[in-house]
Amino acid sequence: MSLVSDNIKDLLETETSLRFGIDLFIGREPETPNNVVTLFDTPDKGRLSFYNRKDVNGNLNKYEYAGCQVRIRNLEYDKAIEKAESIVNVLHNRGNEKVGNTTITLIEALDNPFLFDWDKNNRARVVVNLAIQRIP
Repeated sequence: MSLVSDNIKDLLETETSLRFGIDLFIGREPETPNNVVTLFDTPDKGRLSFYNRKDVNGNLNKYEYAGCQVRIRNLEYDKAIEKAESIVNVLHNRGNEKVGNTTITLIEALDNPFLFDWDKNNRARVVVNLAIQRIP
């Protein structure tokens, strides 16, 4: 099963100028470069329970409510907010599409981008939380 953050990474690489391992990361925010986007898997409701565990073809019924936090770090606060807004514009209210072997049925931004903190190097960290419905 793929991580939700992998699905979001794939969408961001396709739809933005972000590149994994250069300015887009998963699970751990690197010290450099200064301006990065990091994705973190977060909890949500989990798997939906079905009356029948298996579908007509004998496959397990799977439908998942998952979460992902997008954290944008930038030397400038306003640039961090702008980047976060552009990411929300790409992802919010998106659905019914295949991403790798996963079907994303809905991506929803749960909040507006907001200042999370300033790191020890005085860089703004802005976050936005996403709710994702998918069939892994």
